[in-house]
Amino acid sequence: MTRRSPAQITSALSVGLMLGQLAIMAVPALSVDLAALWQLNASEIGWLGGIYFAGYAVALPFITGAAKMSAIVIAIAFNAIALNSTARGTKNGMSDERMG
Repeated sequence: MTRRSPAQITSALSVGLMLGQLAIMAVPALSVDLAALWQLNASEIGWLGGIYFAGYAVALPFITGAAKMSAIVIAIAFNAIALNSTARGTKNGMSDERMG
């Protein structure tokens, strides 16, 4: 087996993490464009983002292959907190006036 340098390992992990975040952040990053394209108001965009993150939170324990029940509980709790704060941020941060 070839020994990799710490810089190669760090670079590979960094690229992998960035690519993993692309899928997670696609909907929030495109929410303004999606609202214009699909003629959605702020409430509908909030639902779109919230449902997207809720699906992610529910699927996370299964897609990560978590073996221990405690890890699953921690992942669900963490994602529930993240979903709650994201939903509040979307609700408070976007109004119908800004959407056009």
